[in-house]
Amino acid sequence: NVEPSTPLRRFRKKDLANARVVNQVDRKFIACLIDNSLDSDILDAGENDCVNRSDEAKGKALVLIDQHAADERIRVERFLKDLCLGFLRYRETSDGVETRKLSPLVPVLLTRHEALCLAREERFRKAFRSWGIHFADLQHVLQIDIDEDQLHGESNEGYIQVFVSAIPDVVGEK
Repeated sequence: NVEPSTPLRRFRKKDLANARVVNQVDRKFIACLIDNSLDSDILDAGENDCVNRSDEAKGKALVLIDQHAADERIRVERFLKDLCLGFLRYRETSDGVETRKLSPLVPVLLTRHEALCLAREERFRKAFRSWGIHFADLQHVLQIDIDEDQLHGESNEGYIQVFVSAIPDVVGEK
């Protein structure tokens, strides 16, 4: 059981903004020197709570940043920002999330219950549209339902294929 020689700490955006890049290490990490500011939050070993210890937080810390994880986090944050801002715009206007039309349409398998809810209820379609997901020709779901009921009696078992006609543009870029 090895105790760290210096307290663990949580860096803030301003700490990273003022960091000095030293070099790349092993094509995986970026070595940086970060000031241990007097108002930094330090984690007590074995505890989740941050405490301020201005006496111990002086000098510089050598930090290795996983460059691939940092890059992925930046991309995910941009992705979520674009998607969520589009969702909020949809509530204020009808523009909403920028979408990309799919050609050919993309088939998606739903349970019969899910497909019927989607085909019958505008509120479900509207919820998907607010996130930039559009479906094509849901009338066929209702026709399949009528045909199935006539053949086998009413049941919510089984699956029905629906077709997605548009997705959020930020998803389409992936």
